[in-house]
Amino acid sequence: MYNTSQRLIRVVRQQEMRRQLKALAKKTGIGCLLLLAAIAGWLTLRTHDPHFICHRELFGAFAVWQTEATNTQWYPNIDGDQSRSLAVLESSESGICQKLSDYRYVPGLRNGDPDDLIMLYVNRPSRRTWHGDGHFLRLRKRWVVLGPSMMSRGASFTAEWSECGEALSTTDFKRRLSHTLDYLRENNRTNRACVIQDHGAFLRTVQD
Repeated sequence: MYNTSQRLIRVVRQQEMRRQLKALAKKTGIGCLLLLAAIAGWLTLRTHDPHFICHRELFGAFAVWQTEATNTQWYPNIDGDQSRSLAVLESSESGICQKLSDYRYVPGLRNGDPDDLIMLYVNRPSRRTWHGDGHFLRLRKRWVVLGPSMMSRGASFTAEWSECGEALSTTDFKRRLSHTLDYLRENNRTNRACVIQDHGAFLRTVQD
C-alpha cells in the first residue's frame, strides 16, 4: 500500500513537471519569436532609411575643392549633372561619392546664395536627421536637406534640426526645392536647363 502510494505520487509529480516544462517551452518559444520579429523589424527600418554622411566632413570636401580647383565660392557644376559634379570631390576625399549614394545634388549654387535654397537632399524621407541619430523607430519621416551656406547655420536644436541642415516635411521640401529651381532659372545659372529637368522630374514623383 505504501509503495503504491509512493509510485502514484511520483507519477503525479512527473506529470506536473512535464506540464510545467511544456508551458515553459511554449512561453520561451513565443518570447524568441517576438524577439526575432522585433530584430527583423528594426533591421528593416534601419535598412530602408537613407545612409547619412557627416555633413561637416562633406563641407570640408567642398571647401578643399573650391580652394584647390577654382579658388571661388562656386560649388561643382559639370554640365548640370549631379553625379559628375560630385565626382570631382573624390580628389579631396576618396570614396565620398559612395557615401553620398543616398543624396541628390543640385548643381548651380554658390556659397552665399540664400539659405532657404536646397543644394543637397536625401533621396527619400527619413526617420533620422543626421549620421549620429540612432532613432530608427520614429513614426514621422522627414526630408533632410542642406543649403548652399550649410556651415553658417547655427546649432539651434529645434524639431527641424539636422547637422548643418534641416529636416523638412514633404510639403515644405517640395516648396523649397521648387523655389530653388525657380532661383536657378531666374538668375540664369550655368547648365540650369539640365538641373531643372532632372530635379523637376524627381519632384513630380514625390507624394504628399
